[in-house]
Amino acid sequence: PTLVVAPILCCAILSTLAKASVANAKRPIQIHVDATDTTHKVFSVTEFIPLQGETSMTLLYPRWEIGSHAPIISVADLAGLELQLNGRPVKWSRDPLDVNAFHVALPRNASVLEARFQYLSPISGGVMSPNIVEVQWEHMMLYPQGASVNEIPVVVQLRLPEGFHAASSLG
Repeated sequence: PTLVVAPILCCAILSTLAKASVANAKRPIQIHVDATDTTHKVFSVTEFIPLQGETSMTLLYPRWEIGSHAPIISVADLAGLELQLNGRPVKWSRDPLDVNAFHVALPRNASVLEARFQYLSPISGGVMSPNIVEVQWEHMMLYPQGASVNEIPVVVQLRLPEGFHAASSLG
């Protein structure tokens, strides 16, 4: 499989704007996307979110797709969410009012939260087929509530099916 690594800013991934309460994350969020399962149209995502002594965090799944005029991304396409610290499962809960929000309690000494989930590409049409894979980055991440998405550094790694070649408008 082809492996592509690129540093990008979250604002290139998300057009969602959030108010800042998480102070300037200096270490980037790392996102590893495996896009090799074109048969089932499933993207497997592993995300590493740096922590700075928080004892709780709310992670958000984006609502807005780049270029859209309304919130059109559905959290229903996110599956199998697992959160871990140092290889151990972390309990999370869904917000009772905001289905795109996931609350996590953290020990004070935690340094990196690992999130694993799948993005399920639409069965008819969609962004994944045996001949093409279109990665819509806004579907491939969770981000800390309160962080200014324009200031979140993100490094992505993409695994493509055998014989595929990467092309991007991000450079």
